[in-house]
Amino acid sequence: MIKLQVIIGSAIIRRLGGVEVGMKPWKRTIFQHSPLCVRKVLANLEAVKRNGTRHGGDYKKHYENIDMLRILSEDHSDEKLERLNALLAACRTNIPYYRESIPTEELTSLKEIAKLPLLRKEDLRGNLDRYSNAEPVLGFWHGTTGGTSGQMEFLRDLRSLHYEYALYDRLYGFAAGVSNVKKARFSNVPIAGPTSHTPPFWMEVSKMNQLQCSVYHLDEESYAGYLQAIANFGADIGTGYAFLWLRLAEEALAHKDDRLKLKAVVSDSEGMTQKQKQMVEKAFACKVFQTYGTSEVGMIAVQCEQGHYHILDRVIVEILDEAGEPMPDGLDGEIAVTDLWSTDAPFLRYCPGDRGILQPSGCSCGWQGPYLEKLTGRVRDYIVTAEGRKVNHTARIMAGIPGVRVFQYIQDEPGQLHICVETREGFEPEKMKSVHKNARKIIGEMRITWEVVEQIEKSPSGKIKTVIRNFE
Repeated sequence: MIKLQVIIGSAIIRRLGGVEVGMKPWKRTIFQHSPLCVRKVLANLEAVKRNGTRHGGDYKKHYENIDMLRILSEDHSDEKLERLNALLAACRTNIPYYRESIPTEELTSLKEIAKLPLLRKEDLRGNLDRYSNAEPVLGFWHGTTGGTSGQMEFLRDLRSLHYEYALYDRLYGFAAGVSNVKKARFSNVPIAGPTSHTPPFWMEVSKMNQLQCSVYHLDEESYAGYLQAIANFGADIGTGYAFLWLRLAEEALAHKDDRLKLKAVVSDSEGMTQKQKQMVEKAFACKVFQTYGTSEVGMIAVQCEQGHYHILDRVIVEILDEAGEPMPDGLDGEIAVTDLWSTDAPFLRYCPGDRGILQPSGCSCGWQGPYLEKLTGRVRDYIVTAEGRKVNHTARIMAGIPGVRVFQYIQDEPGQLHICVETREGFEPEKMKSVHKNARKIIGEMRITWEVVEQIEKSPSGKIKTVIRNFE
């Protein structure tokens, strides 16, 4: 049986080839129902594939040339303008949509980026051919992103991915102060079924020098096992979902458990407030480096000790008003980001749905260049299960539902969930039956109701809050 499952796992890797994609439901099922020894083999096979995707092309050259302190300490406006013009030249030649929609002349300043059209999620849905090169130089990473506005498929130029992961690996070393960093990571990998009560809820992935930790099983009873497993692994840093590192820190502090010491925590998902960040730093005796990014564009900025997000050399960030026009520095508005490396699948002035406040320079931390003073629509909420577990990243509950414009979860008590849905053409009410099945896979049994609403109310910042929880 074990031999058969290993063969199945190898077939999965071959089928996916050199392109990293999200874990398919059938693949997740095979993984979750395999013995632990087989899951370890499958996880390391997957790690080999992912490393091949992330560390190909010019990754090694980028890694050798990147000086993280220089990137954070210097302004890169001239370099960004040069790369932006090179990106636009490629777009005029290779990208159908941009052949006729962008100026033919070179830009003379970064402010002239406002001449270019905005790119929104609705533009990409079903139109990837118009926004990508039919003959890419290296190929694409195929991704899917969820959220309140529903699922969306997208492409990223592998050149962008190679530079981003070189940056990540340099950032890990910069934060930890060591090379060959050992990582403990919380991310959306199905280590065990959502209703499992038997550890381990973590797995060593030697090919990534990483202890992969489940996001679904951390609670007051299991926290000590997580702490001990991470300590035994000898992790230098913690990475992944900030929310889970906060939960682990809350339990460690509440139980006065100081067994885990880290060199740093580098989060790469939802944000923490400064108060929450201080809790994590106290619990694990280390600094926290939050990053801001999106699935579509990747890492955009790194947070300093003042709580400001300093924009990396690989992107340009703008703040827009409701009409899509650039706003003066220091005012809250919609974020638009340009990936300077994704040439064959360009994200020019892409609006991911986040909001923030941009400053051109002058942070007291000493890092130079523009920074996001605040992300005004980024910190996410969580759902509380019937067992009292707090679970974030639950957009997959709505996966596979066509015709959903946006949705919102409302909780009045643990173990209960009401879903408000704004629909568009193609919505199929009978498909909403699958939310129960999706929820069981992610958070266990949940009492779920739903309704179609004309419009979901937005917060004062202009964003739709993913979760409204009407209890503490």
